[in-house]
Amino acid sequence: MGSDVHPEDAFFSGVHVPVELRDATLSSPLTNGQMRLRSAALKRDFVGSFFKVGVAGASLAVMIDEARVFDTPRKVALRSIYLGFAILSLALVFAVFFADSMAKPVLSLVEAAQSVGRGEFDVRAKVMTNDEIRTLTESFNDMAEG
Repeated sequence: MGSDVHPEDAFFSGVHVPVELRDATLSSPLTNGQMRLRSAALKRDFVGSFFKVGVAGASLAVMIDEARVFDTPRKVALRSIYLGFAILSLALVFAVFFADSMAKPVLSLVEAAQSVGRGEFDVRAKVMTNDEIRTLTESFNDMAEG
Protein backbone atom coordinates (compact mmCIF):
# COMPACT_ATOMS: atom_id res chain seq x y z
CA MET A 1 0.00 0.00 0.00
CA GLY A 2 1.62 3.20 -1.06
CA SER A 3 0.70 6.80 -0.54
CA ASP A 4 -0.38 6.97 -4.19
CA VAL A 5 -3.23 4.53 -3.33
CA HIS A 6 -4.28 6.55 -0.27
CA PRO A 7 -3.70 10.24 -1.05
CA GLU A 8 -3.36 12.64 1.83
CA ASP A 9 -6.65 14.33 1.01
CA ALA A 10 -8.66 11.10 0.59
CA PHE A 11 -12.42 11.16 0.76
CA PHE A 12 -14.83 8.47 1.88
CA SER A 13 -18.49 9.00 0.99
CA GLY A 14 -17.82 12.71 0.63
CA VAL A 15 -16.22 12.99 4.10
CA HIS A 16 -12.57 13.90 4.46
CA VAL A 17 -10.51 11.06 5.96
CA PRO A 18 -7.78 12.63 8.11
CA VAL A 19 -4.17 11.75 7.48
CA GLU A 20 -3.82 10.36 11.01
CA LEU A 21 -6.41 7.65 10.38
CA ARG A 22 -4.91 6.79 7.00
CA ASP A 23 -1.40 6.61 8.48
CA ALA A 24 -2.57 4.49 11.43
CA THR A 25 -4.22 2.09 8.98
CA LEU A 26 -1.12 1.83 6.82
CA SER A 27 1.49 1.61 9.56
CA SER A 28 -0.23 -0.55 12.16
CA PRO A 29 0.95 -4.14 12.55
CA LEU A 30 -2.57 -4.93 13.79
CA THR A 31 -5.41 -5.95 11.51
CA ASN A 32 -7.76 -3.46 13.15
CA GLY A 33 -7.68 -0.46 15.47
CA GLN A 34 -9.45 2.64 16.71
CA MET A 35 -8.37 6.19 17.51
CA ARG A 36 -9.73 9.59 18.42
CA LEU A 37 -8.81 12.35 16.01
CA ARG A 38 -9.61 15.90 15.07
CA SER A 39 -10.37 16.84 11.49
CA ALA A 40 -8.81 20.23 10.77
CA ALA A 41 -10.86 20.47 7.59
CA LEU A 42 -14.16 19.85 9.39
CA LYS A 43 -13.13 21.33 12.76
CA ARG A 44 -14.75 18.43 14.64
CA ASP A 45 -13.62 15.47 16.71
CA PHE A 46 -14.10 11.98 15.35
CA VAL A 47 -13.62 8.38 16.34
CA GLY A 48 -11.88 6.49 13.58
CA SER A 49 -11.64 2.76 13.10
CA PHE A 50 -9.80 0.71 10.54
CA PHE A 51 -9.78 -2.89 9.41
CA LYS A 52 -7.25 -4.48 7.10
CA VAL A 53 -9.35 -6.66 4.85
CA GLY A 54 -6.45 -8.82 3.71
CA VAL A 55 -7.51 -8.97 0.07
CA ALA A 56 -5.11 -7.23 -2.30
CA GLY A 57 -3.78 -5.16 0.61
CA ALA A 58 -7.11 -3.38 0.98
CA SER A 59 -8.16 -1.62 4.17
CA LEU A 60 -11.41 -0.15 5.36
CA ALA A 61 -11.33 3.06 7.36
CA VAL A 62 -14.46 4.51 8.91
CA MET A 63 -14.96 7.56 11.06
CA ILE A 64 -17.94 8.89 12.91
CA ASP A 65 -18.55 12.17 14.69
CA GLU A 66 -17.52 11.76 18.32
CA ALA A 67 -20.70 13.48 19.51
CA ARG A 68 -22.78 10.74 17.83
CA VAL A 69 -20.62 7.98 19.33
CA PHE A 70 -21.06 9.19 22.90
CA ASP A 71 -24.61 10.55 22.60
CA THR A 72 -26.36 7.25 23.42
CA PRO A 73 -24.15 6.37 26.43
CA ARG A 74 -24.72 9.88 27.81
CA LYS A 75 -28.48 9.48 27.40
CA VAL A 76 -28.38 6.06 29.08
CA ALA A 77 -26.33 7.49 31.96
CA LEU A 78 -28.77 10.38 32.44
CA ARG A 79 -31.78 8.05 32.33
CA SER A 80 -30.08 5.81 34.88
CA ILE A 81 -29.50 8.77 37.17
CA TYR A 82 -33.14 9.87 36.82
CA LEU A 83 -34.34 6.33 37.47
CA GLY A 84 -32.06 6.10 40.51
CA PHE A 85 -33.49 9.33 41.92
CA ALA A 86 -37.03 8.09 41.28
CA ILE A 87 -36.35 4.78 43.05
CA LEU A 88 -34.63 6.58 45.91
CA SER A 89 -37.61 8.94 46.26
CA LEU A 90 -40.06 6.03 46.33
CA ALA A 91 -37.91 4.22 48.88
CA LEU A 92 -37.89 7.34 51.05
CA VAL A 93 -41.68 7.64 50.86
CA PHE A 94 -42.09 3.97 51.81
CA ALA A 95 -39.55 4.35 54.64
CA VAL A 96 -41.44 7.32 56.08
CA PHE A 97 -44.74 5.44 55.79
CA PHE A 98 -43.25 2.33 57.41
CA ALA A 99 -41.64 4.34 60.22
CA ASP A 100 -44.91 6.14 60.86
CA SER A 101 -46.86 2.87 60.97
CA MET A 102 -44.37 1.51 63.51
CA ALA A 103 -44.21 4.67 65.64
CA LYS A 104 -47.95 5.39 66.07
CA PRO A 105 -48.79 2.27 68.11
CA VAL A 106 -45.70 2.71 70.28
CA LEU A 107 -46.49 6.38 70.90
CA SER A 108 -50.06 5.46 71.80
CA LEU A 109 -48.75 2.93 74.32
CA VAL A 110 -46.30 5.50 75.75
CA GLU A 111 -49.13 8.04 76.23
CA ALA A 112 -51.27 5.43 77.97
CA ALA A 113 -48.35 4.44 80.24
CA GLN A 114 -47.75 8.10 81.15
CA SER A 115 -51.45 8.49 82.01
CA VAL A 116 -51.34 5.41 84.27
CA GLY A 117 -48.17 6.84 85.82
CA ARG A 118 -50.15 9.98 86.75
CA GLY A 119 -52.76 7.80 88.44
CA GLU A 120 -55.35 7.64 85.63
CA PHE A 121 -56.05 3.91 85.82
CA ASP A 122 -59.09 3.99 83.53
CA VAL A 123 -56.95 4.78 80.45
CA ARG A 124 -56.51 2.03 77.88
CA ALA A 125 -54.08 1.92 74.95
CA LYS A 126 -55.65 1.50 71.53
CA VAL A 127 -54.73 -1.79 69.82
CA MET A 128 -53.55 -0.80 66.32
CA THR A 129 -51.47 -3.70 64.99
CA ASN A 130 -51.39 -7.47 64.66
CA ASP A 131 -47.84 -8.08 65.84
CA GLU A 132 -45.71 -7.95 69.00
CA ILE A 133 -46.86 -4.40 69.70
CA ARG A 134 -50.43 -5.71 69.86
CA THR A 135 -49.39 -8.33 72.43
CA LEU A 136 -47.60 -5.64 74.45
CA THR A 137 -50.60 -3.30 74.24
CA GLU A 138 -53.03 -6.02 75.35
CA SER A 139 -50.72 -6.92 78.25
CA PHE A 140 -50.54 -3.26 79.26
CA ASN A 141 -54.33 -2.91 79.13
CA ASP A 142 -54.70 -6.10 81.27
CA MET A 143 -52.21 -4.67 83.76
CA ALA A 144 -54.04 -1.33 83.91
CA GLU A 145 -57.34 -3.13 84.73
CA GLY A 146 -55.43 -4.69 87.64
